[in-house]
Amino acid sequence: EEWVSTWRPLWLLAAVVNTTYSVYWDVTRDWELGAIHRVIDSRRQLLRHDLLYSREFYYYLIASNTAMRFAWSYKLSSHLRSRVAANLVAACVEAVRRFQWIFVRVEVEIRKIANGERKLVHERVELAEAVNAAV
Repeated sequence: EEWVSTWRPLWLLAAVVNTTYSVYWDVTRDWELGAIHRVIDSRRQLLRHDLLYSREFYYYLIASNTAMRFAWSYKLSSHLRSRVAANLVAACVEAVRRFQWIFVRVEVEIRKIANGERKLVHERVELAEAVNAAV
């Protein structure tokens, strides 16, 4: 009874807050799409202009990422762990979410390298070797 009246609403609130923040982080930080910030300013495009894939693909990713993050909250719930099949489905959904996530994350890193915002790893190694040789 205490779980239903006190703890379950708190757990649901924590799950919603966690999922909302995680989606915000994925979209604005990891994917650098800026979609959430641009909802406030309607004069700007929802997505950044330099996209590798179609706009529809990014909208799909944002929506599916949100839904799959909520599904993962189910997996994290200790009172639901006895449902083996549901846990397996939640784990598979999380694997799909991470698989989708990596496409845009790699795109962001490629864009940073192409724009000179990031140096390639071998350039850092050459610099370290030059410093070691000078010492």
